[in-house]
Amino acid sequence: MEVTSISGPVNLIIYHYNNKKYYFFGDLHFSRANSCQKQCDAFNRTFTKVISKGSDCTTIGALFHTWFLYNNNHHIKTDVYIEENYTTENTRPATEFFNEMIENQYNLTGAPFYNKSWLQLIPMIMNPCFVREKEKCPYYPNVHMHYVDIRHHYKNNETFSFFDLSDMRQYIKKAKNLNDFDVIRTDLLIIVNFLIDNLYTIIMLLLDPYGLNKFISFFDMDLSADGQQFMKKLINSINHFTTTKEINGESIIMTKFAWELYRTDNFINEQLFIYINDTMNKILLKLKSYKSPSKYDLFKERNGLHIYGFKRSYEEFEITINDYLTYFMMFHVLLMDVYTLSRMFIQHGDEIIVYTGVYHTHQYDLFFNQINADKLFEIKINKDTLRCLSSELLPEYIEINKYRQYALNL
Repeated sequence: MEVTSISGPVNLIIYHYNNKKYYFFGDLHFSRANSCQKQCDAFNRTFTKVISKGSDCTTIGALFHTWFLYNNNHHIKTDVYIEENYTTENTRPATEFFNEMIENQYNLTGAPFYNKSWLQLIPMIMNPCFVREKEKCPYYPNVHMHYVDIRHHYKNNETFSFFDLSDMRQYIKKAKNLNDFDVIRTDLLIIVNFLIDNLYTIIMLLLDPYGLNKFISFFDMDLSADGQQFMKKLINSINHFTTTKEINGESIIMTKFAWELYRTDNFINEQLFIYINDTMNKILLKLKSYKSPSKYDLFKERNGLHIYGFKRSYEEFEITINDYLTYFMMFHVLLMDVYTLSRMFIQHGDEIIVYTGVYHTHQYDLFFNQINADKLFEIKINKDTLRCLSSELLPEYIEINKYRQYALNL
């Protein structure tokens, strides 16, 4: 029976551009709920072979395994981009767990895998492919995994996050009384307003190979001593996301985002900056049009602190900060997407396979449409069959059945 369903992702978009095919699989984080309600091809207990159920369905994990095996053994250069934390290490937090699950032959339906999305599972069950030296990856050397969540960097047994504004939540929690809260609230209001007024400049400095020093010295705000320490920690986090490269005979320290963008050809570079400008305009429009849900304007009415008291003022301010963080997170998303898109056009693979959150695949769709790439096929999100991509046309665009048969015959 031909495979016409893929269990796991929520959307699929396939493009053809400059003699290459680009496959974008989008997922939702943290769950496998509403996957295909049928028997699908799946891994064995050691994640080394696929067990065929003889049905019309495969899990995305089984598909990737058979696809990567086929491409590697047929010398098809393949670049795979997965939304997973960046690293230059030879181990990850999941490495020890990977060895343990192979030894104990864990079942994907039980603990600790229960209800993890395939986007979470792939880096776990293909762990040897997600470290610096990939010789132990079963798809090496022709299938190369790229971990593109450049917002987080795992090194020295620790995960570092870039300019993590969600730390604002922890800063608020330092308030133990009304006076503490007034100081912290004032700091955060100054920071939020500064970011709203300067977010575009901040992004441009981060993406400029010569912009790092200007970025570090850019944040001039009248904050309390604790507020200054909070900002210093945010700014210093950039040190985990830099690289030193030579440009015109000069060694330059820059962000990893800036280096990948710099390496693109003139056309893609120009188109990426158009995309960046359009995306930033959308983010800033949402930020500037946002209205606090509180009954008084937190950004203007300081007397509200004394009218409502510590507890209510704290709770309402926390709501507002959380809402702003939702918008600020979009600039982190933009940096990851610029990094990922840049790398797609720098690498030399014959096939490009991307597996990220669905918001990212939507952004890549916008960009490929912008550069007039040829969209070959699409399965959109279906709220009724959420994590089950089904189409009788699927085998025409992904040679699932050829990959399955090849792997079964090994």
